[in-house]
Amino acid sequence: MTQVTLAQQEITEEGKKILQRIEHSKQPLKDISSYYEEARQLEAETRKQQEAEELANMPAPVLSPEQQQLAELTQQLAALNKRFEEMAKGE
Repeated sequence: MTQVTLAQQEITEEGKKILQRIEHSKQPLKDISSYYEEARQLEAETRKQQEAEELANMPAPVLSPEQQQLAELTQQLAALNKRFEEMAKGE
């Protein structure tokens, strides 16, 4: 073999080794990025749960007598609508 051919083989082998190192070094980056993505999703879910708990634990707003009456009428109207829908399905 000529020196040029040997040099080309060495370059090719070194190139393969470099490519392998690059691929090997990319793997931890993929793992890290997936870890951060999971952490972000977990944080978002936790934040949603905390907000829901805070809303559930908040005291009911103080309503004026008119607002209370309106709320009761709204609930009664919703119950009537539900009954009518059930009756319509039964026909």
